[in-house]
Amino acid sequence: MAPDSNDHNHLHSTDTNDSKHKDLMTSVARAASYNIILQLMFRVLTFVINAILLRYITKDLLGIVNVRLTLLYSTILFVGREPFRKACLTKTPERISYQEVVNIAWCSPIVGAAVSCVLSYIWVYHLESPPPEYVDSYKVGVVCFSLSAILEMCSEPVYVIGQKLLYVRFRAILEGVALIIKCLMSISLVVVYPQLGILAFCCAQISFALVYTGGCYIYFGYLATAKVENFPFTSPFMFIPQRPSSGVFINRHLAGLTWSFLKQSFLKQLLTEGEKYVMTIFNILSFADQGVFDIISNLGSLVARFLFAPIEESSYLLFSQSITRGTPGSTQPKDSLHVMTEALSHMTKLLTLIGLTILVFGYSYSPLLLHIYGGQLLSTGIGPYLLRWYCVYVLLMAVNGITEAFSFATMSQVALDRYNYVMLVFTGIFLGASLLFTTYFGSAGFIMANCCNLVCRTVHSVHVIGMFYKDTGETPIRSSLVGVKVILVYAVILAITSTSQAWFDITETVSALLHIAVGVACLLSVLLCIYFWEPQSISFLIHKFIRPMFAKKAKTT
Repeated sequence: MAPDSNDHNHLHSTDTNDSKHKDLMTSVARAASYNIILQLMFRVLTFVINAILLRYITKDLLGIVNVRLTLLYSTILFVGREPFRKACLTKTPERISYQEVVNIAWCSPIVGAAVSCVLSYIWVYHLESPPPEYVDSYKVGVVCFSLSAILEMCSEPVYVIGQKLLYVRFRAILEGVALIIKCLMSISLVVVYPQLGILAFCCAQISFALVYTGGCYIYFGYLATAKVENFPFTSPFMFIPQRPSSGVFINRHLAGLTWSFLKQSFLKQLLTEGEKYVMTIFNILSFADQGVFDIISNLGSLVARFLFAPIEESSYLLFSQSITRGTPGSTQPKDSLHVMTEALSHMTKLLTLIGLTILVFGYSYSPLLLHIYGGQLLSTGIGPYLLRWYCVYVLLMAVNGITEAFSFATMSQVALDRYNYVMLVFTGIFLGASLLFTTYFGSAGFIMANCCNLVCRTVHSVHVIGMFYKDTGETPIRSSLVGVKVILVYAVILAITSTSQAWFDITETVSALLHIAVGVACLLSVLLCIYFWEPQSISFLIHKFIRPMFAKKAKTT
């Protein structure tokens, strides 16, 4: 499997010709397409698994695994992995060799191991203990989920090299295979050996880490051994730390950039998973209530995670490789600036339209979705109310993701360090809002607090973008605003679908089908209006994302 683009012996080239940007745009678009497919498969499998597991495990066990242990795993991964990925994929003025990247990437599992030791101790001895029947297996679960995160971080050296060389299809396939194995194992063990409880999920989690990490080294080791054309490594042993030709084992610039992202990662993770930290530390909800909240959370963020997250990741890759960090837009090459402006404007508008669609239809169809998925257990009570608030959260997430990706790709190291203090303020606002809103609105207060957090972050990102484009004559944010006619159409559709929801009884099959038919007709109307009234953004979507997804890879030269 060949890479989607060529690279040279150094990570950062100063070439900015049109062909390079076109190739990069196509490769990143293809990366986003693969990531979207992967995330869609992951969320669909999670969706199905939760529906099955609800019939075999208790709500307490669901809360322990899906909230407490998964939070431990995601925290270790994010703090120990995200800073190194962002630093290694950043375009910098100086030339950095592949070996220097490999060396700094190997610090990821070291940092992850240190973080896991601290967090595991807290998770076992300082947090609320689970019900007595789960205490012993819970301790084993803490060890297994921590070990799984460390094993995954051992694949970072080959991951960042693969990303830099745009081996995006292989990554999507490997993660997909590992995910399927994990899902099949968890379901099989829970159904056949229900007495295992937490241990069943431990086995599935470890299997994912082993398959993913092992697959990375086997594949890239093969490429190195086979001496594939344009692949810069000629031996699998080149993926282990060693002194590069520069004589400096750890590149100082990469180390400084990583440190900046590392400090920022703690705060960003706290903001991303804030509600889980609050309910875990302050014991606001029982394990059973946490399990139900997590189900609603997964449903509410389904589209956001399979669509927005991979687009944000791929957009950061595009922006960071096309823009020199720390320099204003007025000094950037004009061709590069124009391409980035067009991408930022159209992608922001498209994601905003997706978010508006989810908000409008989610308000009227949340009860029906929950009734189909979990019966009256979810469709009655607070379930629809939570899911409606998640639709608001998804809209804000759509706008924040792409603007934040651009701002992170353009900020200098000094600006990144300064942003850590801004994030500290946002964290304080979020925690205060969480405690305040949950007092008056219950578990929905977590979603409201997250909305406040995203608004603050988006305002800051828009400010950074405005400063970057100062004196350039480009206005990507203004160009990304949705037209008034489209907004009016959404308002009319909201009124129609809300009336439909009030008229039809979703517990009766015929009424539910009629309610769905109204929604389908309204959705088609919205899509037609967008197609005719937002032609430039639709053209960008077709030419930059849809066609590259199905196009054959260009031959390397």
